[in-house]
Amino acid sequence: QLQQLPESLSRDTTELELRTSLGTAWMALRGWAAPQIAEHLDRTWQLSQSLGVSNHSLNMIWGMWVQLHCAGRVRDSMRWTQHLLSEAKRIGDRDMHTAGRMAACVSHFYLGEYHESLRYAESLIEEYDAISHANIANLINHDPKTIGGIQKAFCLWMLGKPESALKLMHATLAHAYNRGHLFDTCYTIYCVGALAGQIGDADEYALRVEELKRIGIDLRLPFFEQVMAGISHASWLQISNRPIEAKSEFEQVMPLFVTIGMGVALTRYMTLSALSHGQAGEFAVAVSELEQVFEQIERPGWEEQYYYAEALRIKGDLYRLSGNAAEAEKYFIAAIERARVQHARSWELRSATSLASMLTLQSRQDEARQWLAPVLQTFDEGFDMPDLKAAKALMDELQNNNVIQLAKKQKK
Repeated sequence: QLQQLPESLSRDTTELELRTSLGTAWMALRGWAAPQIAEHLDRTWQLSQSLGVSNHSLNMIWGMWVQLHCAGRVRDSMRWTQHLLSEAKRIGDRDMHTAGRMAACVSHFYLGEYHESLRYAESLIEEYDAISHANIANLINHDPKTIGGIQKAFCLWMLGKPESALKLMHATLAHAYNRGHLFDTCYTIYCVGALAGQIGDADEYALRVEELKRIGIDLRLPFFEQVMAGISHASWLQISNRPIEAKSEFEQVMPLFVTIGMGVALTRYMTLSALSHGQAGEFAVAVSELEQVFEQIERPGWEEQYYYAEALRIKGDLYRLSGNAAEAEKYFIAAIERARVQHARSWELRSATSLASMLTLQSRQDEARQWLAPVLQTFDEGFDMPDLKAAKALMDELQNNNVIQLAKKQKK
């Protein structure tokens, strides 16, 4: 009906009001990066600029950031992060400044800049006020303390604190339940599952996937029910050592994930899909998928690097499965080096364990110890979790072997 009205200041003002009100709801229904959302945001931004209106700036600038970020253009999206922060300073808008820090926290994490992300996350948690920040989730679908808790938990895991990470993520979910914003809660459930998947806790991952699907159905949010629960279920199948089923499910859900515009986190899911193809004996398909992963990671303006080290490790593992030990070793070492650059000790530990395990089978135990021992010694928690249990068991085996070899030399 608006389109039938003649152009006027009143018409444009009414359209801006409607688009601002509907934008948050559409994003919750269709997802952050849906093509229709981009068109909606472009028109909203044009109207606000032509009218010289700033009272809707938080919704619009956040929308421009989250749409570009979730489309996968992580580095490019940082310009909207800076715009949020600079505009907040110009007009003295505290909520906008908080939203700018939320955006910076998320973007730095996906760029692989964990200490920067952690700094923003901690400030969001420390400065959170339930009363003064109450309306932010209503405006942009996300609560500051929820985002801070989620991102701090992910950073803690990357930086080698798996037990602390999981504890914080559970506390953040409790906060989201209590806060009661439905989209914010669904996103937190998804993130709890994602962290459980990275840690290797298949039981918790399954629990969160089912919870996400159930709530998505109950609330009629197809984005969470079909897309995010679907891609999470495929990932759960993969970490549950069910590669044939995982491969089939990835083939079904990945096109949907891409169709709705999602590019962020695609590097993770394509890597897991590649692993499922490789474990199913489809080595060429797996390598092709990983090449797409590395192309996206290195694409200017995109540069999503949080899964870089793990993608390199999995490529090494695929070469190991194919019998090419030299290439496997090259990629395992590349994964370790990338993890060290990012201070990602959990990725480094996993890659060092993969390399040390292969070297042990090649009777290169001394080299295996040299790769594994230094990173294992940096951990002071989480020893009942899968990665650390595997690394510790391998290290014990290497130490016992060393004792046996020394005893044999003494006898001689």
